[in-house]
Amino acid sequence: MRARLLSLLLLACAGQIVTAATASQGGSPGTEPRPPLRPAFSWDTVPQWLIVRKATAFDSEETQLIAKAPLVVFEKENGFKNTGSVEEGILRAARAVKAENPGTVTLFYWNAVINYGNYRANEAFNKNLASWALKKDGKPFLFKGRYSIYNLVDRGWQDWWIATAKGMASDPAIDGIMIDAICKTGAEEDGRRALYPGDEYGRAYFETATRLKSEIGSKLLVGNAIRVSAPQHNLHHLKYLDGSYVERWAVPMGGSEFEDYVVEGMKAMSQALSEGKLILFNSAPGVFGSDQQLPENYSEKEQWMKRQIRFPLAVFLMIAEEGAYFHWGTGPNTLAGRNMDVWRNDIYPELSRPLGKPLAPAIRQGDVFTRSFEHLDVWLNVKTRDATLNWK
Repeated sequence: MRARLLSLLLLACAGQIVTAATASQGGSPGTEPRPPLRPAFSWDTVPQWLIVRKATAFDSEETQLIAKAPLVVFEKENGFKNTGSVEEGILRAARAVKAENPGTVTLFYWNAVINYGNYRANEAFNKNLASWALKKDGKPFLFKGRYSIYNLVDRGWQDWWIATAKGMASDPAIDGIMIDAICKTGAEEDGRRALYPGDEYGRAYFETATRLKSEIGSKLLVGNAIRVSAPQHNLHHLKYLDGSYVERWAVPMGGSEFEDYVVEGMKAMSQALSEGKLILFNSAPGVFGSDQQLPENYSEKEQWMKRQIRFPLAVFLMIAEEGAYFHWGTGPNTLAGRNMDVWRNDIYPELSRPLGKPLAPAIRQGDVFTRSFEHLDVWLNVKTRDATLNWK
């Protein structure tokens, strides 16, 4: 009798363990974990996404515009002047967008390396600066002379970083996390390589981010991962990510020729899409050279952006498959004033015209690419940065 009671007790304990393990993966007993949520996708027009930040609250017009996008990343510094913290500012913005369109996928911005200000979570970080902020000879590493660099190998920091992201993702208004600065986890900058010559720093990040993915269930995890200048273009990070934000795809590093660098980036994005990953394609004026000077006047800046959209859009259309989304802007700052960015998608006629499904993959002949959609023929020269969009 005692043996039977012991056996039943062990089975009950095992059942509790299984239940806890299943719950940690976002499922329930006897069910498979739910696949990650994906944003809506359509070939009707160019598929688009948005990245935005505003230190104060978004107004109703901005909220309605943001809600039209299938996916939005709420970047750092959102709403803290009204709410007291970035977390609360993003939550209020996300809830307002969801009230307009429940289908818009909302992502919380979280940096892998840099401790930006105005997050409520920084109260705990600041209390643990001695071990959570990276130092050498007692002096802290600082980004732009202001922001602490995380000590990724510290277990306490790892738990805090995961808990913050997981806490935001647990809110119904937040559909996932966008991790920035993944390329900086290689520790090549600021002398960090000397501290971690065996890549302990990068490995610590990879393991931490992998743990985060296992703990947020069906919520999306997207990261600023793909970078042509990184080893293997950083594609190995897609093992734990549902997709990649892609920037600086036209800013060659290491002496690469511009056209070769762009083509390698196109190949990396195509590989990610073929594996079912999302691509958040981000293009900015730097695609025309790092010395590109824009007008300071907002209206003139907007007109410049309208004139120059064809080249970045053509590059995107050459790699576009289901799961790829386009954005063209000077930055995410929507706060009116001298530093206001050109961030909205509705000012470009090209993005509202009919597109249709691609008729075939892109065709390459040297530096020239061509591709046809149901309603559009695209011609691109990656060396001269020329592009033609011919609507049928």
